[in-house]
Amino acid sequence: AAQKEAVKTFTTNLEKYLLTEPIKNRRIAGLDPGFKAGCKVGIIDTTGAKLEACNIYPNFHNKNDHAASQL
Repeated sequence: AAQKEAVKTFTTNLEKYLLTEPIKNRRIAGLDPGFKAGCKVGIIDTTGAKLEACNIYPNFHNKNDHAASQL
């Protein structure tokens, strides 16, 4: 029952995003958070062309975090 409810919630949320009007004339950065496999980062330009895609590995205990400088 929990799995069915989770799929239903995901479907409802996804439908909202798919029906949203596209953002025009803006650069967009998308983040998929993760600690084990790193955070996935994707950046597109104003035309929708991919500018960058990479994984970063944030370290919240380090002031000079390399992941922060990558962003």
